[in-house]
Amino acid sequence: MEPLRFRKVSQSQTPERNPSFLADDHLNDNLSVNDPRNLRMAMNEYELTAASFLQNLAQKNNLSLHYSQVPNQIKPFSKEPYIACRFHTIGAESKGKNVLMAKQAASAQVLATLLVKQKNGTLPEEIGYLDLAERELALSLACEHINYEEILNTMVSKLNTNRTPQYSPIFNVPNGQFSYRCKAVGFNGVGTGRTKEIAKRIAAKLVIEKIQEQKEKYLINKYGTKKAKKLIKLY
Repeated sequence: MEPLRFRKVSQSQTPERNPSFLADDHLNDNLSVNDPRNLRMAMNEYELTAASFLQNLAQKNNLSLHYSQVPNQIKPFSKEPYIACRFHTIGAESKGKNVLMAKQAASAQVLATLLVKQKNGTLPEEIGYLDLAERELALSLACEHINYEEILNTMVSKLNTNRTPQYSPIFNVPNGQFSYRCKAVGFNGVGTGRTKEIAKRIAAKLVIEKIQEQKEKYLINKYGTKKAKKLIKLY
């Protein structure tokens, strides 16, 4: 698979040329995420976002990417705007304080789904697999909008334990990044990111995955693979 290269996106290249839904166009030509130095340039200098990551992925694979605002009639109790994002066959919607923030949050949900599908081997072949650097970048961008710390807290609270997840910093991390270790219910994960919040959320996400993997193994051992897959979908 060719490394994902980020390039400037003009409005003429972008589906649905509504300015409020345009992906960010601050990306330089031929910026490969395989090089860690380019990763930092993309994150710091060019302010790469979840939406612009998806936009470039869509262009690279010649796939559709569409954003639309969810009508108030569908979300009558929300004062915040909801934006739906659909990338090829994968869709998600999310709310935000304004339309642009909701767009980024919806894009982050799609990125998270892409990562899960790739890990499970169910990613549509038209999208193409992301390499390690691309996966790490996608997770970091998703964690800017998805609060995995909160998700982990909710998950742990349902496991009949009074112990809450614990986070401890890891020092001497290179390239000016932050790193945290998360420990919860016998599992631990280490996350590294450009902010403390992102590092903690990545660590929490890794612990969540380990808890889910243990639950899946338990269900498969107890009920068999076929019934376990149906039960897993309920969680």
